[in-house]
Amino acid sequence: MEVITIISAQLNLTAIHKGEISASKEVRKHFKFTEGSTTVEFEASAELGDRYTLKAKRRMEEKYPKEAIAGLKTYIRAKGLVPGDRITISKVGNEVKVFGSVFRPPLYYIHYEKAAQGGGNFAGSGAGEN
Repeated sequence: MEVITIISAQLNLTAIHKGEISASKEVRKHFKFTEGSTTVEFEASAELGDRYTLKAKRRMEEKYPKEAIAGLKTYIRAKGLVPGDRITISKVGNEVKVFGSVFRPPLYYIHYEKAAQGGGNFAGSGAGEN
């Protein structure tokens, strides 16, 4: 389960990854998404071995296919999430890769919590290919 806290939402999306994974302890990652006139920055926890390579129009990492990231950005905009709001992403299901193709895409559940009120849920799926 990945818990994301949005730390800033500015006007003005190319995904940018800052920071390195170090030692064997959990670290915080700083991400920035830009799409249209909206830029969303957030921090996500990561563990040793996780690879967060963010590039425009590419997969965030094997954990989150590009369709899931596109859905996340749309979700953030649609829900009007702002700094301080939290997003929890849970992945259910496994990818099966055969000769570079991915079958049985994983299902992603997204739960959000507004800083000042209750939350809501979203379920979607996404799969990518290598």
